Amino acid sequence: MFHKEVANRILQLCGSPQLDMFANRLNQQLPVFLSLVPDTLALEYDALSINWMGLDLYVVPHPVLLRKILGKIGQTANVSSDACGTEWGCPTLISTASITAKTKADHIDPIFVAKIQAPGEEFPLAIIQTLSYGPDSVTIRPQSPGYAAEGGSLTVNCEAACDPPCSFSWKLGTQLITASSQLKLSNINRIQNGNVYTCKVTNTAIPKSKSEQFTLKVYYGPDSVTIRPQSPGYAAEGGSLTVNCEAACDPPCSFSWKLGTQLITASSQLKLSNINRIQNGNVYTCKVTNTAIPKSKSEQFTLRVYCEYSFMFPVVRGTEDTAAWQTAFTTSEKISGFLERPSASAFNLPARYDKVKS
Repeated sequence: MFHKEVANRILQLCGSPQLDMFANRLNQQLPVFLSLVPDTLALEYDALSINWMGLDLYVVPHPVLLRKILGKIGQTANVSSDACGTEWGCPTLISTASITAKTKADHIDPIFVAKIQAPGEEFPLAIIQTLSYGPDSVTIRPQSPGYAAEGGSLTVNCEAACDPPCSFSWKLGTQLITASSQLKLSNINRIQNGNVYTCKVTNTAIPKSKSEQFTLKVYYGPDSVTIRPQSPGYAAEGGSLTVNCEAACDPPCSFSWKLGTQLITASSQLKLSNINRIQNGNVYTCKVTNTAIPKSKSEQFTLRVYCEYSFMFPVVRGTEDTAAWQTAFTTSEKISGFLERPSASAFNLPARYDKVKS
């Protein structure tokens, strides 16, 4: 029911109806009214059961009856548009079954005005109070979780069907971020990864509120690549070695190991087995890729191989030199060391033996 002052303004703007429909003796706005239930002061009761043709009607039903009222109008006449005054700019009903626009006066609920028209005859206005509704649900676009690259930006829209229009707010925990339907995030950092933002939609006319959450996922990395063990790495000939390639990424990065242009493995682990001296000096490259951004980083690993060497030495004339060789190879004619040939000093031999060929 409208306030008496508001009802009088409607009557002044939109005509002089004869019957106050859906009223009672306590809220009637016109001398003659129809009630929902039997009333000795009412002209009739159950307004939906009588023929509305030819009647000047003032109709302000309970919101739950709105669809039935529209149905009643549609059954009895065609509906065309009508403006009831420039001050309010009343919207129009252009079909018999739906309201295409609504307006809200300064301090009352939204209303619309429909003119009932039959072939060859025009009938009076029906003023119907519209139903305030919403929010029934809240839609977040893009959907949660939403993804953004580190350093980038993201705009998240919060949507809800409401009448009158709802108010919006975005919060992170208890902190208000914005009193808008749009959440604008810029210069995003990985520390924001997993942040849960809440959009609250409120219809103060009912009042009614609904909330929906949005989780932020931040894409980042690789910023650097770590090789374990560090390069160069050492292994004995015939042995094995596992080299790990590591990088911080979200979502998890992909890995590949190559020797030159040859792909060795699409894994973060480089597994070398039955290592041979010919692999000494090999440079393996680990490439780390975040396909979501996309972004890549690479790091190299150099392999060094330990192995054993056999030295063939000539007959040495002279007791001094012969004794030196015998001392050096008393235990064995083999010595373990780097692939590169050791110098004579490694055997405590005179420097002139550096030219002895293996």
